[in-house]
Amino acid sequence: MVLVAFSSATLLHSIWCYYFIIYLDLGISGAAFANLLHAFMCFIITSIFLSYFAESKVPLLSLKLGIFDKAHVRNYLEIGLPSIFMVCLEWWGFEIIVLMSGMFSETGVAA
Repeated sequence: MVLVAFSSATLLHSIWCYYFIIYLDLGISGAAFANLLHAFMCFIITSIFLSYFAESKVPLLSLKLGIFDKAHVRNYLEIGLPSIFMVCLEWWGFEIIVLMSGMFSETGVAA
């Protein structure tokens, strides 16, 4: 079910790209709008799937004040902070590679 939902959102993405980039002639801003709509559509489809079809029956976009307990926040941070650090290391690694490639000549980078 999720594969079908995300596949349909991806097919709609190409239509949105055509509409925003070519039809409205927005250029790179149109690509950003299309990407934003694609991500939002995937979020909505996932939320609907979890609300109606999953076994856990998570309420649609539920927000309870009890989730801000110290124990819940601590558990979230124990998982979230190392994940953030790993993503940042990956991102910084690519940035360093890009900066280092600027030191080489064009023929060195092409090789």
